[in-house]
Amino acid sequence: MWLLFAYPFPNLAVVGGVALIALAVALRPRFGRLDRNLDVLTERDAPELHALVREVATAVGAPTPHVIGVDGGINAYATSVGLRRRRVLGLGLPLWGALDGPARVALLGHELGHFVNGDVRRGPVTQPALTMLGNAADLFRPRGGSDGGGLLVMVGEWLGHLAGGDGTRAARIDAELAGHYERAGRALSWNA
Repeated sequence: MWLLFAYPFPNLAVVGGVALIALAVALRPRFGRLDRNLDVLTERDAPELHALVREVATAVGAPTPHVIGVDGGINAYATSVGLRRRRVLGLGLPLWGALDGPARVALLGHELGHFVNGDVRRGPVTQPALTMLGNAADLFRPRGGSDGGGLLVMVGEWLGHLAGGDGTRAARIDAELAGHYERAGRALSWNA
């Protein structure tokens, strides 16, 4: 806030300060949240699975997870989310379906073991720090698809908009290229 009053507004220090504040907000530590793709299974939905998880947790001396869920990944994981550090056990259905009974018990024992040994990656201090570092890497990692990439792509698009490009010129060029490709395709098929 002091940047706005200490310097006149159209100043690089103000723009840089606002950019750094925005970066700090984007990289703020988070305690994690439940994965959107995780289908939570209640005791009523899967009583046998909950009973098996309780039995394995008792055998390995682990606390039972607060949430048990399944997703479509070929993976299984145990983590803690939120300020209250709720324990979550996620099971990928393809992996779970490929395992036989003893392998399923071993998988549960391994994942529940993360809750026993005080896994440092899931602590209330280290998990938000690792999450923040992952978010920082995501800012600079280009993403696939047509909706852009990381921070560098976003800055480039922003500079393009500042330079007066509202997308109509790019759309016009795309249309011209599409017309050229269509005519070339007709010519090639006519000659064939």
